[in-house]
Amino acid sequence: MIKTERILHLKSCRGRKVRVVREHYLRERVPCYSSVCQADCVNDGKVLPGDLTHYVVPDVGVVVDYLEILEDRELQGVVFTQTACQAVQHSKGRRQYNRLRNLLKDPRHDCVLFANEFQEYSYCPREKGESQEKWQT
Repeated sequence: MIKTERILHLKSCRGRKVRVVREHYLRERVPCYSSVCQADCVNDGKVLPGDLTHYVVPDVGVVVDYLEILEDRELQGVVFTQTACQAVQHSKGRRQYNRLRNLLKDPRHDCVLFANEFQEYSYCPREKGESQEKWQT
């Protein structure tokens, strides 16, 4: 487990600048929810079927703009990233985010949530001076 830090610069209610440091832990064994995984992940809960030949991993822009297409039951093997789900919550609001959460909970849809923020090999640190939108896309 690797420890990193997220540094946020916020303004207090009195207008002063406040520096907030949050600990962020990266793990090697984050479940991928694939039945054909060769890394022996501990997959609890819903797992993608083993007969799929391809997985769809939509980025932030696709999830935000085309969620209604991703809700189609014929589209199988969709892996939503945690950062894309957070972007939907911040940019589109609670209603769109609840639609995405219901899609992930529904057992009739073959889609899962991958926690890419906590996986050691998929985590991409934010570079100095990089905007939030550029970092997430």
